[in-house]
Amino acid sequence: MPKSGNDLKVNGSMRLSGGVYDNAAVNGALEINGALKCRELAVNGMLNVNGNLHAVSAVIRGRLDVEGNMEAKSLDTKGKTDIEGDAKIGEIRIEGALDAEGAVEADKITVRGHFMSEKGCNAEEFTATGRFRIEGLLNAENINCELYSKSYAEEIGGREITIREGRGLNNWLKNIFPGFNILDGRLVAGTIEGDTVKIENTNANIVRATDVTIGEGCEIMLVEYKNSLKTAPGSKVKESRKI
Repeated sequence: MPKSGNDLKVNGSMRLSGGVYDNAAVNGALEINGALKCRELAVNGMLNVNGNLHAVSAVIRGRLDVEGNMEAKSLDTKGKTDIEGDAKIGEIRIEGALDAEGAVEADKITVRGHFMSEKGCNAEEFTATGRFRIEGLLNAENINCELYSKSYAEEIGGREITIREGRGLNNWLKNIFPGFNILDGRLVAGTIEGDTVKIENTNANIVRATDVTIGEGCEIMLVEYKNSLKTAPGSKVKESRKI
């Protein structure tokens, strides 16, 4: 394998075995048969890694496919990133799409587009403007989501949880075209549990928290609260219980 400190720059189409690099820049199409390790990764074209990917920082403006696990201090994806394994990344910024077949662990996740994890997501801070789908548990200290399309999480747990329908474009379209639901910013969840939970446009089986605010457009089977419960007119709560 190349020694650490070598740079890799691809402008055309190329296949290489796994390697260790300092800076790796892909402006064309590159397939790596093995693991890739580098300090700085920049993908403006297409990169397919048939193994694990380890980088200090990765900036994706094209397409990245990782057939193994990915580790990085930061990932900034403005294109499309697919990870077949688990992802352990310090900070994730998504302005396009990120799909992970494994679990995702990060300090901070900021979504402005689409995010999916098939085996759960754990972070200190999770902020989403767009949509997400998480099989298993979405766990974060602070969760703040503005949804512009249907989203899903099997379980949501955190300290401060805020879920609201996307403003701006959603409202503009609905005012012009009544009943226009292609951008329906709705969350479907099994259980939502936190200290403070404020939700709207949410369908959930159980909401459990110290303080709960059920905003407009919600359908909740059971709410359990310790201190306070506020429910907007028109929202449906089948059962509420102070615990």
